[in-house]
Amino acid sequence: MSLKTADIKCAKCNVALQGPTDPEPDSRIACPSCREGDTFEQVMREIHEHATEQVGDSLGRSFEKTFSGNKNITVTKHAVPKKLHRFIVDLDLH
Repeated sequence: MSLKTADIKCAKCNVALQGPTDPEPDSRIACPSCREGDTFEQVMREIHEHATEQVGDSLGRSFEKTFSGNKNITVTKHAVPKKLHRFIVDLDLH
């Protein structure tokens, strides 16, 4: 299995964050445009939350597509409030 990489971006500027090549948990990572940033550890925590939302949305769409028109299975969607993120990653889930 090959690993895919994705840029961690500033949600406001849509610009890749910058920081040390091999960051420590307390290394500062920031947007070069607006300077929004935080520690590497906190940025990764927020990216994890954002990625979890993306995967959940993708699975929901997949279930809807798979079971649409099925008389025996009903897919019910529940509105989940979206959190505003300072940092984002596009996992390219379709």
